[in-house]
Amino acid sequence: MGLLDGKSGVITGGGRGIAGATASMLAAEGAQVVVADLGASLDGSGEEASVAQQKADEIKASGGEAVGVMANVTNSADCDGMVEACIDTYGKIDFAITAAGILRDRALVNMGDDEWHDVLNVHMNGTFYVARAAGRAMRAQRFGSLVTVSSVSHEGAFGQTNYAGAKGGIASMTYSMAVELSRYGVNVNSVIPAAFTRMIASIPGQQTVEEFDETKIPSGSSMGSAAQVAPLFTYLVSDEAKWITGQVIALGGERLALYQQPREKLIMTQRGGFTPEDLVRIMPATFKGQLEPFGTGRTEYVPIDFEGVAEAAKKS
Repeated sequence: MGLLDGKSGVITGGGRGIAGATASMLAAEGAQVVVADLGASLDGSGEEASVAQQKADEIKASGGEAVGVMANVTNSADCDGMVEACIDTYGKIDFAITAAGILRDRALVNMGDDEWHDVLNVHMNGTFYVARAAGRAMRAQRFGSLVTVSSVSHEGAFGQTNYAGAKGGIASMTYSMAVELSRYGVNVNSVIPAAFTRMIASIPGQQTVEEFDETKIPSGSSMGSAAQVAPLFTYLVSDEAKWITGQVIALGGERLALYQQPREKLIMTQRGGFTPEDLVRIMPATFKGQLEPFGTGRTEYVPIDFEGVAEAAKKS
């Protein structure tokens, strides 16, 4: 008996990487899987129809059930089609995992319009189109699970204004979708995966995927293999996780973490509101020492040295 016996669903980007490892595990746990993948390169260019089909064939060769669908998540008709393919083939859709993604890293001031729009299109629009199509079907059924994919980069990462913005947006979309769909018995959560894949390998100075050695990862590390992330997706679309919705959960290597919900940290009230002069007086006295660290890996708030920046600008 598998954790997902009798369930069927869709996973985007399912031909390779984390989504590919997840597709294999979903099927190994008894699910019937629609593997949707455009077969694009890391930057989103190109198409390769065989990528989705190869994963489906691999699953079937291992005794599982799967169909491969070449689909572009930036095309709403393709997203409708993959959900329809699941229902037509297997009679229903129990889950949808929106894992398709690309990278177009560039520092903010050097980032081109296409680099911005392409990343948001794949991540945010792709998540929306699939979630809308699956959500409509699940609302009618009165059951189902949606799992989106965010990233630790949404905390702030150099060279990833586009990617971080999209992943932060996906977390917020997840909260809203959970609010809307809970009344229909549909739970919605987001996974922040941390695994060594071709995306990570594309970062300058990183080892290649072929060089990656799982046995050399330090104990307790948040970075592991794609196969080590797959169990969280598998669990979240199972009946065992129906009590969880509206959450962002991270898994990588040997580290599992629940993210805090966005919330107010410090609140002040003043009858009649605040003038600019009030804020000049009040802000340093109340907020200084309370400002949040920002960016991935930050342990303390580091203010901007305005005088130093100005002096350096004079010398340049």
